[in-house]
Amino acid sequence: MTLQTKTLLTISLALGCLLLVTHQIASTLWLGSFAELERNFALRDLERARGSLINEFEHLSDLAKDWSSWDDTYAFVVDADPAYIDANISDTSFLNLGINLIVVLDRSGRAVYQQGFDLERKVRIPVPDSLLARLGPNSVFLTDAAGRCGAVCLPEGTLAVAARPILTSRHEGPDRGRMVFARFLDAGFLASLSRRARLEIELLRRDAADAPAEARAIFALPAAAGGPQVAVLDEERIVCHALFVDAEDLPDLLLRVVLPREVWRHGRAGRTWLLAGLVAAGLVFSVAVLALLH
Repeated sequence: MTLQTKTLLTISLALGCLLLVTHQIASTLWLGSFAELERNFALRDLERARGSLINEFEHLSDLAKDWSSWDDTYAFVVDADPAYIDANISDTSFLNLGINLIVVLDRSGRAVYQQGFDLERKVRIPVPDSLLARLGPNSVFLTDAAGRCGAVCLPEGTLAVAARPILTSRHEGPDRGRMVFARFLDAGFLASLSRRARLEIELLRRDAADAPAEARAIFALPAAAGGPQVAVLDEERIVCHALFVDAEDLPDLLLRVVLPREVWRHGRAGRTWLLAGLVAAGLVFSVAVLALLH
């Protein structure tokens, strides 16, 4: 065996060991750091999605408050004057407000007025009986003096519901009931929310038969362990979840956000370029050494 051959074998063995050790370190430390960074970014985006959803509830509550603290509404609960409806509630009102349901309740929980509207088909629809049952005299929507806003899971779908006390225009009482605005949290709503937040947002129900396996596993966890969860779906996607309480403070909803693994891809690309650089450097070094020996 010539000296050149021995030298080439020695350099190749050393380079192979260096690549093996570097690959192990890059996979453990380098990609581990990127995995932690990916998790932090995912949790940040999850919180951003949660904030966007909460903003929608707060906006709905503000709309209901604008209508509930109004002398005309305050009088309507007592006299049920049809002129109030004719002057203020039309199909255009539902479209401009972006809501599906309006219910006016007196102090006993009786519906003085109720009307629904399909924002997609632009036709009037009845208010679900299941919602009226949840707006009874003992419901949190009437017993909470400041009003209540939150999600309600019905057989007809999941609703964002805001109920505000009916007061005078000067916000004086005694209150005469509740002005209730509601919006279906359907596919159209979530698609619009996703576009504005630039995230892929889903809202899953505990009783949904088609919920993903990881969502069912989170619902099965004890309440104390129901914090934000991040899991890898595949090489291209990561998913994060957070329990979302409904209007009665029950964790019956799950916020789900699917994200591309951009941080992870950058980490893998960096590892690949690092190893390729070492191989190139090793080849150049080998050629140089052989040239000197020759």
